[in-house]
Amino acid sequence: AGEVASVEDGLPDDRDPGRAAGNHGVIACAEAKVLPAQLRQGSVPPAVGDRLAARDLVGNVGDSGNSSEPRLHIDAVRGGANEETALPRGGNPAALRFGGRMLSRNSRGRG
Repeated sequence: AGEVASVEDGLPDDRDPGRAAGNHGVIACAEAKVLPAQLRQGSVPPAVGDRLAARDLVGNVGDSGNSSEPRLHIDAVRGGANEETALPRGGNPAALRFGGRMLSRNSRGRG
């Protein structure tokens, strides 16, 4: 749960290394900023300032940004946010749980 700090939703679903995050939202949570990235164009419904609860839709898996295939890229960091874009940069990694599972780099979710 948290507040939407920034949103990008107008990029095509094509590889663009210059805009690595592609379509994304940044969610400022109590202890970290969470970045779901490389989302499908037109699928990111929240707006800056919206409050999100756990399980609210942030966007659909896409192929925007620096991605060679549709997938979800997600980062979570404590501190280190870029003040202009609110994108997490540097800082300390924060652990995430999905369905009670701790996932790590390149983990595969179920279903």
